[in-house]
Amino acid sequence: MKKATQAAPRIIRAASLSAREPLEQPIAAPEESLLLFFTPRAEDAAAFDAAQRLQHLYHRAMTADRHYILAAPAPAPSVGMPWGAARLLETEPLLRAWLQAALRASADARVSLLWPAAGSPAAQSALRKIAEQVMTELYRKGEPFDELLAVGSILGTPASLLSAGSFCEEADFAVIDTDSLLRLSLAAAPDTPFFEEALQASATGLLRLLEIGVGNLRMRRRFVAVGGRLAHDERFAEHLQAIGADALILPPLPRAALRRPRAMHARP
Repeated sequence: MKKATQAAPRIIRAASLSAREPLEQPIAAPEESLLLFFTPRAEDAAAFDAAQRLQHLYHRAMTADRHYILAAPAPAPSVGMPWGAARLLETEPLLRAWLQAALRASADARVSLLWPAAGSPAAQSALRKIAEQVMTELYRKGEPFDELLAVGSILGTPASLLSAGSFCEEADFAVIDTDSLLRLSLAAAPDTPFFEEALQASATGLLRLLEIGVGNLRMRRRFVAVGGRLAHDERFAEHLQAIGADALILPPLPRAALRRPRAMHARP
């Protein structure tokens, strides 16, 4: 057993972008890598200039000296509703707008893309196909972008962790979303009264599930980050390090903390 010699996971800080309250300055945070996400409104999905809006958000938040993981816009799981990759595929105009904005941003900064959780590997293949189409369109227009940028997938269901190799066959890295995993496994949200009791009762099984998922991905030499409730819970930190998680994704900073001081506004 070499669990005690595992290197400490890297820290990736999440940051939430808002169309209603766009950042006026690049994000200030000590971490080298940032995960940027936003929850689209109905009008964002339908807007004819959605790509320009998203590009503006990214431009204001990013600098050339950082690495950014740009998460595709997709709602969280909800009972009886399509979610994640399935919902995003239903709103293809928004998907294409996001891809255009994210790819254009990759010309000025180090960028990786992150697909939402999928119910099957086929959904991720469909997303990748659309991404290739958008890349071809930008290439024909002569617009610069990083043709070799990494693309990752979110794993947020027990099935996706047990079959992590299949779900990430076309992905360069994976992010395990423990919030979705807990919501689906415990049938309870973190703000419900009995959530903590359910978590304690199921902790052993959940940690074993994470160990299987991380192990499957590491065998295929995929970079693995863990986010959500368990990633920033001190009771689980040692276990996540022991099973070989490459990085932990910490919760979003308050918006006031994301802004740089005036003297540091200039972009490189």
